[in-house]
Amino acid sequence: DVLMERINAFFGAFMDAPYEEKWELAEKGIAEEPELFDSETVFEVANSLFDQAVAAGEAERFERLLDQIEKAAPVLPNSSFEKVL
Repeated sequence: DVLMERINAFFGAFMDAPYEEKWELAEKGIAEEPELFDSETVFEVANSLFDQAVAAGEAERFERLLDQIEKAAPVLPNSSFEKVL
């Protein structure tokens, strides 16, 4: 499926990227291709950034990213979104 290929391509690039580039990829992806952010992608992106964001004193930046995901991503059932985050 084409969507799954795009999700896998995004995720591969995201996981291989250094910290700041991960932020750029996540923010650009959410803005330009929100359909890529299914519950699994949201979980992996959030999980990958959380510890580093907190350690860097960027908890607010992380919260803004979650808000951006919540507004732009495909509708996730509320319980699923809350479990992911």
